[in-house]
Amino acid sequence: MKDSEVLRRAAVRLSKQGAWTKGAFARSESGVGVAAKAERATCWCAIGAIRLEAPIATFTAEKWLWRVIPKSYSTIYQWNDRPRQTQEGVVSALEAAANTAEFEGR
Repeated sequence: MKDSEVLRRAAVRLSKQGAWTKGAFARSESGVGVAAKAERATCWCAIGAIRLEAPIATFTAEKWLWRVIPKSYSTIYQWNDRPRQTQEGVVSALEAAANTAEFEGR
């Protein structure tokens, strides 16, 4: 699967109401942090959603997201978890990353 496809799938997943979280790769319905691919996961951070959608453990899709977020953050995690971050902001960034990756054939 191309990186652009992974990023688009992550964006679609996080666009559903309540599907995004902060402070953990994923959370269960009760709010407990779980692994991104855990069956109990009901919401994900940006990285968690990418890791869930990637068919294998890969960090290449994450690199595309890093290219479109403000460099005032030292990590994608910090950007995802910032106090003013919104679900819509994360979804928009994932879509922008997918467009960039697709433009470059990835």
